[in-house]
Formats: sequence, structure tokens, C-alpha cells
Amino acid sequence: MLIHPAVDGLAGVQSIFEYPGEPDERPGAGQALRHMSTETLEGGMVWLRYQVEKAPA
Repeated sequence: MLIHPAVDGLAGVQSIFEYPGEPDERPGAGQALRHMSTETLEGGMVWLRYQVEKAPA
């Protein structure tokens, strides 16, 4: 399985990241996620932790 972290979504559209801006705003534009740590939990669940930062140019 491959997981590609990204910040996605538009204001006013339901997603895992809430943003109360205007419908044409793109809050994820220019943002990237840096992997900080991974923890395997009971039952095989995996907890991935990321830090939001500016996307490389």
C-alpha cells in the first residue's frame, strides 16, 4: 500500500481538514506535509504524524 500525504480540499467542501473560508479559496495551496513519526497501534492500526510546512518551490 502506498500513502501519499497531501493537504487538499476547498473552503466549504467537507473533508478531513475544516476551513471556514470562501468557496473559491484553496487553503492547501503551497502547503506540504513532512512525516514526523509512525506508531503501530493495537489491531494493526498505524498512526502517522505529520507537520504542515510550506511546499518546496
